[in-house]
Amino acid sequence: FDEDDNLKAGIARLYEQISRPIMIDTNYEFGAADIYGLQPRTFPALFQGSRFFMTGRYKNPGLSAVSVAGTSTDGITALDYRLPFSSETDQNKFAERIWAKETIDDIERQIAVYGETDSLKNLDIAISLQYNIRCKYTAFIADYENEATTVRTLEPEIAQPVTSYIVGNYPNPFNPTTHIQFYLDENAGHFGQKFLRVYNMLGQLVAIIDISKLGPGMHTVIFNGMDFQGNPLPSGVYICQLVAGKQVSTIRVSLMK
Repeated sequence: FDEDDNLKAGIARLYEQISRPIMIDTNYEFGAADIYGLQPRTFPALFQGSRFFMTGRYKNPGLSAVSVAGTSTDGITALDYRLPFSSETDQNKFAERIWAKETIDDIERQIAVYGETDSLKNLDIAISLQYNIRCKYTAFIADYENEATTVRTLEPEIAQPVTSYIVGNYPNPFNPTTHIQFYLDENAGHFGQKFLRVYNMLGQLVAIIDISKLGPGMHTVIFNGMDFQGNPLPSGVYICQLVAGKQVSTIRVSLMK
């Protein structure tokens, strides 16, 4: 809990959740899809009303059986589903970047706990370079001659980001509002569109903040936790995306009630 959190309400929410268990020691099996690179590697216990997401890669498109097994109040329990895995590589591209970011975070947790190895470091850098997502060993730079943004490994002097990007948000988790801080580079006045877009974990666009009138520099806007119709969004993890012309920067934010 943070200092200004309502402890009584928070404890009540926690008790309400854990008083309705569904399954512990959960495990997932994905049949013909041939899943790999699954995150998280350890799955949480399931309670009524709780939610989490997993992300991974698959080799075989088409319908595939998905089984969820674990221990419930009735003993060993298994739930079976059939889910479609698309063969289209250009659909839901946001999910690929979420997988990359979750994998980078997992690698860097391993490094923090067990220490750096060449294999972990090289894998971290490889994913960072492939998906243009900064990791602890890389930084973004701008090539103005070719008007392209690239990622390069850090030299002894740390490179400073010079393209438009989201700095972060505070507080995080938040309820009901949060301040989103972002930087627009010196070309911001020439961008055709500038927005902050908020997506839920299903990839559905739930809110847009128009920042088209803002010029270059550091800015902070307030996100009120409401959807397009002015309804409060439910608790969960959301993707906040800065779109400034062709530049895109993404962070995760958590709404907790």
